Amino acid sequence: MSGTPAEQLSQLLGKPQSEVDLGRAALVLAQLEYPDLDPEPYLKKLAVFARSIRSCLPHHASPLSAISAINRCLFDEQGFHGNEADYYDPRNSFLNDVIDRRTGIPITLCVVYLEITRRLELPFFGVGLPGHCIVKYDNGDDVFYIDPFHQGQLLDDEGCRHLVASVLGAATLTDTDFGAVDERYIILRMLHNLKGIYLNTRQHRKALLTQEAILALSPASADEVKLRGKLNFQLRHYGQARKDFETYLSLRPRAEDAAEIKQNIEAIAKILAMMN
Repeated sequence: MSGTPAEQLSQLLGKPQSEVDLGRAALVLAQLEYPDLDPEPYLKKLAVFARSIRSCLPHHASPLSAISAINRCLFDEQGFHGNEADYYDPRNSFLNDVIDRRTGIPITLCVVYLEITRRLELPFFGVGLPGHCIVKYDNGDDVFYIDPFHQGQLLDDEGCRHLVASVLGAATLTDTDFGAVDERYIILRMLHNLKGIYLNTRQHRKALLTQEAILALSPASADEVKLRGKLNFQLRHYGQARKDFETYLSLRPRAEDAAEIKQNIEAIAKILAMMN
């Protein structure tokens, strides 16, 4: 597969959901930081973890036995853990770094968990709780919530609420919050996390690369187009910034900040005229 990471993500996540390879998509995302990264060695490592767990699983293992075996391999033997000491380290968002360093944030540790359980053909799904992703086992009869960031801790509905409250304060969760999310959602959430880190540390060039990937997956998002315009302006890509602002107004002609955006467009026109 060729093209920029943004283009590759669009191709990977544009497939029917049953054909989407979450691990590969997460490693393509990591190419934003590591352009020469080869996903194959890391996909093989995930396969090795899965084979190790499979060899320990009794035939027709109960859900709790399967969860226990997965947790023992990942957290006790392999040493995966949540990076509480340096939560906002960008490396926590890159699956290759997470596998190499055995540490990450909730969503990337969920990706590791999901990719291993997918290879084991077990019914695990991502759950996008506000502020903290987890996974759930759901075979149609039994449902268990697991928090890979906290060593595979088992949670019930109330435990999930306490977890979200510990991150965000008081929060009301709906049935939708406990539902399974797809691969596109997971990759977009990873990208938004990474973008937030780059914006907070004023790494505008890296934020722009991440924003390009977000827009490859959500091209009609007016707010994301506007943000790309602001990043392009910060980086003095004035022509592209003007295009982005004009696109924003076409997507949202009655936006509350329409007057401000029009002023930006006029300012860019003057800058470009002076440059010529």
